[in-house]
Amino acid sequence: ASWLYRQDRYQQLINQLYREITILSRGVAAEVEQRQSAEIARGLRDAVGLMQAGAVDAGLVGASFTQLPATALEYLVGTLGDGSPLMKRLSGLAPAAKEEVRKALVAGLAAGAGPGQVAARMRDALGGNADRAFLIARTESLRAYTEAQRESYRANQDILKPQWQWVCSLSARTCAVCLSLDGKIFALERPMPRHPACRCTTIPVFKG
Repeated sequence: ASWLYRQDRYQQLINQLYREITILSRGVAAEVEQRQSAEIARGLRDAVGLMQAGAVDAGLVGASFTQLPATALEYLVGTLGDGSPLMKRLSGLAPAAKEEVRKALVAGLAAGAGPGQVAARMRDALGGNADRAFLIARTESLRAYTEAQRESYRANQDILKPQWQWVCSLSARTCAVCLSLDGKIFALERPMPRHPACRCTTIPVFKG
C-alpha cells in the first residue's frame, strides 16, 4: 500500500476521480432541484384531485379547496429530509468514492489480481456511489411531492382534519414496515418518513 501511494499514476487517478465525482455531484444537485420543483407542482395538483374525490365520497359535493402556489413551497423542500443542504450530502460522495476505490485497488493488488479484476473491483466501488446518488435524487423528489400534499391539506383545514393517512403500494416489492403502516393516520405536523426508494404516499382525512 505504501508503494502504491507513492506512485504518480495512482495520485493522478485519485485526483481525477475526485474531480469527476465532484462535477457529477453538482449535476445531480441541479437535477434534484429541478425534479423537486416539478414534484411540488404535481403534488399540489394531485392533492386537490384527492380532496375533490374525497369530498364526493364524504357528501361534500361542490366543495372548493384552497390551492397553494408551487413557488411558496420551493424553499420549504429545498433541503434534504434530515435538514441538511442537498449539496452538502452529495459532496460527501467524492471522498467516499476516493476511499472505496483506494481500498479496491489496494485489495486487488495485495491479492495478486490482474488488471481486469482490479478494474472490476474499482468499477463496483464506483457503482455503489452512483446508486447512492440515484437514491438521494429519487427519495428527495418524492419527499417534495408528499410535502406539497401535506401543505395542501394544511391549507384546507376548514374541511379536512389536521391529519393525513398513509397509503402504500400493496405489491410483492412493498417492505414490511410500509405494509404495517398502510391505512394508519398521523398528525399533519408530522412529515412522512421515507426510507430510500420508498413508494408510499398520503391521502387527506375529512372531518366527519
